[in-house]
Order: sequence, then C-alpha cells, then structure tokens
Amino acid sequence: MICVETNELLIKPLSGDDINLYLKSEKLLEKKLGLNYSNEKLSYEMKKMLAEISQIIEFENDYLWDTNWLIISKKENIIIGGFLFKGSPNKYGEVEVGYSINKSFRNKGYMRNALMAMLKWAFSKDYVTSIVAETRKDNIASQKVLTKVGMKKYRTTKEYFWYKINKKR
Repeated sequence: MICVETNELLIKPLSGDDINLYLKSEKLLEKKLGLNYSNEKLSYEMKKMLAEISQIIEFENDYLWDTNWLIISKKENIIIGGFLFKGSPNKYGEVEVGYSINKSFRNKGYMRNALMAMLKWAFSKDYVTSIVAETRKDNIASQKVLTKVGMKKYRTTKEYFWYKINKKR
C-alpha cells in the first residue's frame, strides 16, 4: 500500500474497509494498523464525510483522490490528523485539498509538514497542474499553514478565502 512519509510523519490512505472499520470504532482501526490509541473521537461531521467516502471508493480502482489519508506521528505512533483530496483533478489538472489536525498537535508544524508532503505527492503526477484549498475567514491557523507551503490567496467569498499553488515547471 502507498504511504507518503516525512521525517516525522506517515500519511496513509484508507481503503473502503479501513473507513468502515474506523466508523465502527477508532480503536479498532488503530489496532488493525498497529497504532497506539489516540483517545480522539471522530466528530459527527467527520463520520458523515467518511460514510460518504466509503461508498465512493468501494467502486474505484484509483481511490487515492477520494479517500481520507491518516496523518500519523512516527514518534508517538498515533493518528494526529487527516488529509484528503476532494476528488480527482479536474480537466484543467486542478485538485482541491482539505485537512485537519487534532487539537493537541496544533501549532507544532505537523500540518505544514503533512501538507507539503501531499503537495509534492500530487505534483509528482503529470496531470496535476495546481492545488487549491478553501478556508473560513476566521480560521487564521489554516491560512498561515496555506501561506507557509507557498499557496497564495486568489479568491474571496462571503465566508471563505481560496488559496492556490501551481506546479513549478
């Protein structure tokens, strides 16, 4: 199975079976993957999103663009967050990303590290030309992460800022 790795992190995509196990119990998935228990509970919103993802990826060969990727601390051997692409790149080669990090791991550089690794992975695909992300206007921490990885604000709506980075040629 594919895994994106940094010095501090493992970033692993979940299969449909893994997602279904995660929905039953966080501890069951952690046990299956040989991880220490994180004592983090999935939010209602995350459970709803994972349920939708599990139905999508069940029928896909190239599910990596539609699944949740776990962000795992190598040092502590626990899940510290999640990352996802919001579907395959569009006809222009653009793909949207989303992410979250557990509260106790915020402001420590983990999300920047994970996002940089996933940008590199996505840009290694010939057909990916740009990556975008939206963040709420009040989510200053996310805006800082996006800026630190080189993304630039390019659009504003009533509630959101949109950031983008293009593949270097």
